[in-house]
Amino acid sequence: MRHPARTAFHCFLAVLAGIGLISFGGLREERTGEHWSPLVPLALAPFAFVFLVRALLAARGRAQLLAGRGGIARWHVSFADWERFRAVDGRQAAIRAELADMLWIRRPTPPDGVEVIVGENGLLVDHSYHDLRPGRLERVGWLAGSASCLEFTFAIPAGAEGDVPPPVLRIPVPPGARPEGQRVIDHFGAAARAG
Repeated sequence: MRHPARTAFHCFLAVLAGIGLISFGGLREERTGEHWSPLVPLALAPFAFVFLVRALLAARGRAQLLAGRGGIARWHVSFADWERFRAVDGRQAAIRAELADMLWIRRPTPPDGVEVIVGENGLLVDHSYHDLRPGRLERVGWLAGSASCLEFTFAIPAGAEGDVPPPVLRIPVPPGARPEGQRVIDHFGAAARAG
């Protein structure tokens, strides 16, 4: 999730809007006796509330990583390494559309590169926070044919019907950060096998 605090604020506004619309509709029906359908606001408020909770958890996880709490690995991706990663990531998506990366990749590449912080339950890449709590991951490892990229494969939600491809998240690992990348695999690989 990109900028979770901002997303939480927008979700909070949507919750307030849903509650406001329900209240307004109820008051109007009382005053005029005109029947109204609360379906839209009743749908808006609960969905916005669920997304608000998710965004608040992501904002908390992001803040903890930035404060240095619960971190297991951290590395810097230079401009050149980020450009190479974008090329690898683009090739993966071109092979099969379902291999498209969940990572929001900013264009153009930041001149100073990108910071990657991995914690016990999540990771932060260029302001994009991703929840990696136990039970969400199916597999984590080096991307096939590339020792410069980690790939997280998420478990398909229970009840998903049909041939639903698992979501994937790829992050760049420059040559000097491979030991940190392996530490991430060791940490999340055990959790994925246990889940």
